[in-house]
Amino acid sequence: MILTLPLRLKIGFLFILIASCSPDNSQEKESFAIEVIPSAITIPVDKQIDITIASETDMNGIIFSYDNFATEFEYYSNYGTSKTINFYFDTVGSKTIYFKATKEGNISSEVKTVTINVVSDQAVKLTGLQLISFTNVNGSWDPEFPATNPNHLADVVFGLRKNTLNNPFSTGYSYKYWFSSTVKTNQGDLTWDLTNENLYFDPTKTLQIGFDDQDNLPASQPLITDSFGYRTIGLNNYMVTKPSEITFSYPEVDLEFKIQLEWPN
Repeated sequence: MILTLPLRLKIGFLFILIASCSPDNSQEKESFAIEVIPSAITIPVDKQIDITIASETDMNGIIFSYDNFATEFEYYSNYGTSKTINFYFDTVGSKTIYFKATKEGNISSEVKTVTINVVSDQAVKLTGLQLISFTNVNGSWDPEFPATNPNHLADVVFGLRKNTLNNPFSTGYSYKYWFSSTVKTNQGDLTWDLTNENLYFDPTKTLQIGFDDQDNLPASQPLITDSFGYRTIGLNNYMVTKPSEITFSYPEVDLEFKIQLEWPN
């Protein structure tokens, strides 16, 4: 499963109403002031944060960007003088968000920024994964090659999805792409060292994981051969013992894999 799968993860989970790189001619008109007020400036990973955009005049649009408006996300409605929207960050680090609003006459406000520090806090760090078995392991996944040619083996990749906020103007959540691994050509050692990937997640929440035979993108085949193509895993049963390794086994699809974890102190 990588960025192209049913899980088989797919790129394109971002909720983008309008992405624009064109100049904003409304800036030539008189702008107006806004305030941007976050509910916190330091939050744990996988936690929601509220940010309020306020103005002394009625707003009919809110625009935000993560790259100083090289790309932007625009939402239009009658917001009045104050609107609270939600953000959710599934990776650690410093996150800067740029905001502006619009009012009647297609007039844009000044730009305000807010920087949120997303920390690991009580999150678990995923440090490694080993795929032990899957359907037709050591068998032919690329029939154009004879069994004597190692290219007949699966080129294995795995992907992960987190259950995250759909978009800042929504309260709904859904599973979205989080991480895809490197490819183990011709099966390789089926072991991934993830220590330097900074893969932190809330242990009270679940992840979806899938494995694929990836040839040339976007071509791939799921190694989990049922109609789902993925499995949902969680750590609720391990919150007390906090093991450094956990093995997940799904005999109905001949799947077994092991993950390595680093728990918070």
